[in-house]
Amino acid sequence: MIESIVLLLLGVAAVCAQQVNVTENVFDDRLQTVIFSGNQSQLAFTLSIRGELFRSTDGGATWASQSDRLPSFNETTRGITQIHPSPADPTGQHILLVSADNLNWHTQDGGETYALFDTEVRSEEIAMHPTLANVVAMLSFHPNCFNESRSNGQIDGIACHDRAFITYDFGATWSQFEEYVHTIEFGENAVDEHGNAFIIVTSFKERQGIQGRLDPTEQRLWRFDTIAEDGEEVFPGVGLYRHLLLDHSFGVVYLEKFLFAVSKDVTAEPGTQNELPMLLWASTDGGVSIRQARFPVALSTLSQITIIDQAAAIVMALWVQRTDTFGAVFSSDSDGLEYVQILDRCRRYARHRYDYYNVRGVDGVLYANQINEDDTGNLVRYTTLMTTDQGASWRPLARPEKQLDGNPAGCVQSTVAGDGGCSLHIQLNRQYRPVTNAAAVGVVLAHGNVAQVASPLFFDWQPFVSRDAGVSWLPTVQKDVFHAELGAHGAIIVLAEQERTTDKLQYTLNEGLTWVALEGLYEPLEVQNIYHHRGMQTEEFILRGTRADNRGAIVKIDFSSLRLRTCVGHDTPGAADSDYELYTPATTADGCLLGRKVQYVRRRQNAMCTDVTESDVKILSDVCPCTRADYECDFGYTLGPTGECVAGRFAMEIDTRSIQEQCAEVGATTYYSTMGYRKEPGNQCEGGLDMDRVSKPCPDPNASSTTSRTTSRTTSRTTSSTSSAQATATPTNTPRATSSGDRNVDTTTNDGVFEPDTPNKSSGPGAGVIAIVVLLVLLCLLLVCYVAVRRRRNSYEVHGVDEGGRGATPMADTAEMDLESDSD
Repeated sequence: MIESIVLLLLGVAAVCAQQVNVTENVFDDRLQTVIFSGNQSQLAFTLSIRGELFRSTDGGATWASQSDRLPSFNETTRGITQIHPSPADPTGQHILLVSADNLNWHTQDGGETYALFDTEVRSEEIAMHPTLANVVAMLSFHPNCFNESRSNGQIDGIACHDRAFITYDFGATWSQFEEYVHTIEFGENAVDEHGNAFIIVTSFKERQGIQGRLDPTEQRLWRFDTIAEDGEEVFPGVGLYRHLLLDHSFGVVYLEKFLFAVSKDVTAEPGTQNELPMLLWASTDGGVSIRQARFPVALSTLSQITIIDQAAAIVMALWVQRTDTFGAVFSSDSDGLEYVQILDRCRRYARHRYDYYNVRGVDGVLYANQINEDDTGNLVRYTTLMTTDQGASWRPLARPEKQLDGNPAGCVQSTVAGDGGCSLHIQLNRQYRPVTNAAAVGVVLAHGNVAQVASPLFFDWQPFVSRDAGVSWLPTVQKDVFHAELGAHGAIIVLAEQERTTDKLQYTLNEGLTWVALEGLYEPLEVQNIYHHRGMQTEEFILRGTRADNRGAIVKIDFSSLRLRTCVGHDTPGAADSDYELYTPATTADGCLLGRKVQYVRRRQNAMCTDVTESDVKILSDVCPCTRADYECDFGYTLGPTGECVAGRFAMEIDTRSIQEQCAEVGATTYYSTMGYRKEPGNQCEGGLDMDRVSKPCPDPNASSTTSRTTSRTTSRTTSSTSSAQATATPTNTPRATSSGDRNVDTTTNDGVFEPDTPNKSSGPGAGVIAIVVLLVLLCLLLVCYVAVRRRRNSYEVHGVDEGGRGATPMADTAEMDLESDSD
């Protein structure tokens, strides 16, 4: 049951003296979460701790229980456990509901009606397709997993294991397509060249026994799609064919652009702790091709890799020693294949959890907490650093010039060796992570303290706000910890106290210059979170919390009742009569950021108006000439004491491979030479200082020394390798013919042949004879290549990977996963 109380309260403050609309709903039980469905609707759902579902059609002002409207839902049902709105439906109408039993529901009209679907047993995991609203994949336990009469998890020779299902009609019908499954992953697009869905799956090599007792490092990585060529249809009639990408796999993460996996090199000798070398693989085409990535340090199956960012480049944290409280941070090239270290001793506070943050809306700005060099044995003494050039250089955060009371901000001198100068240190872990929004460019709200080191005590923390992505900061309100949220492109910032029962709310309409405190706004409750419908950028916020009597409550705060005027002058930013300004984030003194001059149109800080634009407009002006600031150290190089890139620090030194060795790697299409520098991923500078490595297309292995330099070449996904290192780590990529032709044909000109094309003017046999001879030679070469490819495909053995995207389940045992994402 729900009580609804509508309160109109007067918020008295210097910036505003008008009414704020407050609607309060009280529930019988505590609440778990609030979920907005779609980014173009006011549809929202919440769950009680007992799994009762409530629905709102007005952005959280009123709520209605859905229990009586769900078919077969009764007092014996253990409740809803998962709510899955389709990301492919901006209107929020497609929603899947999963219960703790074998009852599951779907709606295609936003909850106006519900239909029941039964998967025989409980659903364990749901994967919603990102672009096809009716396509959903699901992991489901085999019925034997829950049969009370089972003997040791096995009935009639069939053991407990996970199965993968797919639906193309949003749950009306389901088809099984794989068994003994550990992971199912759709990518950002997850459709092939024909518009059909594909999915990445890891499953155990051994297909018998209880899945939870199998070796989690002995899995295989598959791509399931609708292409029958070179594929295997495990369950006939479904129309999905699996194609092997990696063997012995034990970790996979599928991000927006990249597919990553790790495997173990089973051909190597085990180490002192029985560990094997670990191999990292990357794909940018959804697994059609996959290549081994290169790290400047040796990886083993005892290592843990965490993907902590996925902007212009992939940023990974590596944890090697099980006793370490930190990890090294590495950044990739634009292909995710080669990594250089950009930061040492990044604080690690939990498994696959690091103090690292990417500011939303401004390219290249990152924060990290670094364990002090003389204090690496604990989590206490660390400092906050920031970079504005994607990690090429780091510096401490500047402290505010003044405290909240107007006095100069300063520090008490520390006597601990290794402590730095007086600066601002902010909290970056998940509970107190900074609040940013790409629709409020440059605005950052973070908890922190001004000192020589970060304080671990939350009563030392205070909210600070920046409107230039962290270059400068202002103190906001009194010392405390708060839930915080940005709304209306940063025009409204809301704070509610954490860790205590409160009836107080604080907000600002000018990005932290002045604050309004409202007390008695609602019945006292402990606020668990603040929500804002970012897809719509409204002036409405939702507070979820628990009252003293242990009942849940949702409070909707509507600032539209303040009746702020609509901002004007968006087309004339900077003009005297405009509410908008131009903001230029920059790395260099001449206003360049990642090789370009960028300006944003955004609301002025002191403009008391509502910004109704869809988003802050980015204006790209002139491309900058390249300078030293546009380059980072190349693979195998690190920054020296004078700021230059030097080689030789890591176990793997600089790249000394020849052109032939580079091009012999699996999937290689280019080779390069380096001076120790490479352009930062995403950097668009042109001209000026040229320090970038030189990349050229690999020579055509079938071309003779007199072959034309414009000959097109075909790169097979099973390219043979002569490198002994690659011979033990070859992915099982086989070419698949499609109606649109060979998807691996590269028609770029071949600038990498070893000898120039020089005409032969000497006399000799007639042109017709030469043409016939050349044709016969080419046919023989093609036949040899075909036989080699077929032989390699049939005899292929690789190394494995186990997935870390989801933790241990009843099916996947408690082994720690070695590849996981902590990227928002």
